[in-house]
Amino acid sequence: MLNTNECLLEQNEDFLSLHKWQKTVNLIARIFQAPAGYIVQFDKTKGFQVLIASEQDENPYHPGASISADTNIFCKHVVLEQHTLYVKNASADHQWDDNPELINDGFQSYLGLPIFKANGASFGTICVMDFQTTDYQADYIELFEHLRDVIEDDLVMLDNFCKMREMAMLDPLTNINNRRAFMLLGEQKLKLASRMNLLISVLFIDINEFKLLNDKYGHDIGDKVLKVLANTLMDSFREIDVIGRMGGMSLW
Repeated sequence: MLNTNECLLEQNEDFLSLHKWQKTVNLIARIFQAPAGYIVQFDKTKGFQVLIASEQDENPYHPGASISADTNIFCKHVVLEQHTLYVKNASADHQWDDNPELINDGFQSYLGLPIFKANGASFGTICVMDFQTTDYQADYIELFEHLRDVIEDDLVMLDNFCKMREMAMLDPLTNINNRRAFMLLGEQKLKLASRMNLLISVLFIDINEFKLLNDKYGHDIGDKVLKVLANTLMDSFREIDVIGRMGGMSLW
């Protein structure tokens, strides 16, 4: 399942088309007549990673480029302060004297906006950078904000999609794979085992006289038994193993 806490470049997911974001960043660079535009994803451990970069020859950064979280770059201040940062002339401000984007790459101007996930947490930034000093008009910045909103709308839609897919794949009582998910994941495991010439094991668990337990103590107690069994299996098996509830009192 796609996880916005992990770098989107490292995930194989068809639902979110980064091609749309690429076109947006290219458009931003053209509108601002700037040599570089980016969508940057932030992670406290991995730092800042370029997710999308405008496709100009003079752009020094490409998708996958990363900078550590403690480096004094423009995007760091956008993420920490959670609001727009517009630097018209970085050379005139000693705050940026150790910024590698200025001293190594030669960027003089930066306009960046924070991007937030559906839950309000920081996702990263969308920004445009120039080797020349700039003086953007308010209308340009407002347009930039609207384009940022398009990215955030995509993240909300992605979050809703993941939640709906999770609901469709999990058994609501035990919170393990339901029958549909187990069959899909199990089929993938069988195909992999066949391709790699590996052995695979299947364990079927059926609770004896479970109906009698429900009849005697009530379905609430029966539900608790299923939850305890599911949690025990989750704690006992490996993360790569597939565990699911086929229905009723049967677990695989």
